[in-house]
Amino acid sequence: MAGSFGSIQYGLMKNACSCALYKSTRSFMASSVRLEEKARAETRPSSFGPPRVEERKKEQWTPVPEKWTLPKEEWKSFFHYFAPEKGITIDILHLLQKKIDLSPKAVKQWYQRWKSTKDLIDQSFLPERVSVLGCELAAAHFIVYRGGKVRAKGSNEWIVKDSDDNYDLPRHYTPGYFVEAIDAPGTKLIYEGLECLGNLEYLQWLNLSNCSHLDDWCMDRICGQYGSTLRYLNISNCPKITSKGITTCARLRELRTLDLTGHHNNQDIELICLLLEDVNPQLEIIGINYINSPKLQGNID
Repeated sequence: MAGSFGSIQYGLMKNACSCALYKSTRSFMASSVRLEEKARAETRPSSFGPPRVEERKKEQWTPVPEKWTLPKEEWKSFFHYFAPEKGITIDILHLLQKKIDLSPKAVKQWYQRWKSTKDLIDQSFLPERVSVLGCELAAAHFIVYRGGKVRAKGSNEWIVKDSDDNYDLPRHYTPGYFVEAIDAPGTKLIYEGLECLGNLEYLQWLNLSNCSHLDDWCMDRICGQYGSTLRYLNISNCPKITSKGITTCARLRELRTLDLTGHHNNQDIELICLLLEDVNPQLEIIGINYINSPKLQGNID
């Protein structure tokens, strides 16, 4: 009897454990299914409206700027009241971690970088200016505002600003207004500023003498833009223009006068002048004695 009672008790306990395990397994599976459905519902865009905010943020692919904020429990000095609310950017932290160099050489280099950045921003191409004025008037305003002069096609009057920085140019697009001549000696014109002088259909006269920032890249752009119209070009005393930049003048098919005063020390300048004259027989080069040059006479002998 005792053995049969023990076997019955063991069987009941086994069934009870099986039922408990079965119920716990079903409960766990049901909760897992509910959690999975909830996760899918949170990440799936709604069928009756726009995607969720988090999905839109992911689609923008805009990296979140890295910030540095002071923990609340950290000690704060009085100067924390002047700190920005959103924290300090990593770029500022890197700048603060650098050693401050106040030597004359470092200060001079910083000033040169600051001036270059200022000129780059000042002479950047503005589509809004062209949309309001058109290419011709936009270029005229650009040159006159920076101390140069312009002359319109069919006019003998040079437009230049007065002592109060006022000048007489149309403020809106004027049909039939074309720039024929630009006189900008000594201006701070750079490569990016030449983009503001593009699409000038009748430009024939250009004076860029004593422009210290003009280089060979600027010459390539000038000759590419005005190869079929320019007849007079003055690039005298531009120290950054080398022989490579002068050779680009061969692309100016209508050029009649080229002033190269101050470029006599450029490498092979006499030979370059002869080659330019050979390409364009009607070209007159001023400022370089290349006809009776001792260098060429020595090479011939």
